[in-house]
Amino acid sequence: MITKLFLKVVIALCFFVLCAYASQAISSEVVGDINGDGRVGLTEAIYALQVASGIKQHAGSQYSATGTYTYGSTSSTLILNFTSSNFPEDDGPHIGIEEFQVISINSTTMIWLDNDEDEMTWTRDNGVSGNINGTWEFYESESKNTHWATFEFSGAFSVTGEIVNFKETFSVPHKTILIDGDFNDWKEGDRVYLDTNGPDCGNVPGRDIMEVYIAQDNNFIYLRFVLNGPLDESFGYKFGNWLHIYVNNQGIVYATPIGCSVTLPDSFVSIVGNQFECKFDKCTVNIWNVKDMAAWCDQGKETVCRDYIELPILDFDFSMCND
Repeated sequence: MITKLFLKVVIALCFFVLCAYASQAISSEVVGDINGDGRVGLTEAIYALQVASGIKQHAGSQYSATGTYTYGSTSSTLILNFTSSNFPEDDGPHIGIEEFQVISINSTTMIWLDNDEDEMTWTRDNGVSGNINGTWEFYESESKNTHWATFEFSGAFSVTGEIVNFKETFSVPHKTILIDGDFNDWKEGDRVYLDTNGPDCGNVPGRDIMEVYIAQDNNFIYLRFVLNGPLDESFGYKFGNWLHIYVNNQGIVYATPIGCSVTLPDSFVSIVGNQFECKFDKCTVNIWNVKDMAAWCDQGKETVCRDYIELPILDFDFSMCND
């Protein structure tokens, strides 16, 4: 009796400390209501502890890079030589030299072209027209990321960034899955998504994706969906982006936004109860944008209900596809 009471007290204490620590480590404004229950509780606390321990990055993470610069006002060429950087991939500068074409510099605004020839507009409180020295701010409205760049008279340069759309990288496990309706060859380490956002589509059976698993070998990518009920005959289950695979009760196909295009063999998919597993050619996926993969289910473009999941950056091995 004493032992049970002691355990209950310890568990309650751990829960209290966990939630209290989370509130200090990361606020609800940063994490948000992850599971959609109207409060910041255990789910958010676990996420906060993962952030604090370095397992995950949280929204608003700060990064920095330093180096030197040269700017030729006559040629309007800005050369940045980064000697240090801890920015995540695709969200900021990396060690090395980057060159930009400056279009204009006035007292409060500077415009230059990025590597994709898109205009970047930087702002500062005040300065001298044509003079790059000072601290500038760039806000990227689409991603909501903010960067600050400081140019010093000495030629030193630094940039800091607040990254709010950080995407983790998931290293896709190497293994071969038998598409036979026996899900025992899938392991927890193959799981790329676990539902934390509560019921979708009114929790109608088969319309809420609960788990997504993924694996790879030299020939195929393997995928497994776990749903909140048997597959809905009116729904399709999809993985990818512009080009994706599409599974329903009739089979599996490669699909595009204008319709289904290539039917894959029946042996490539197995549907059992509330889940399915399938495989598809690895080198076909090599042409997809694997950094923007998603998993979703719906009734088509005009659907009134959709469970849409943005996945981490998936780290596939495509070396065998480039021969």
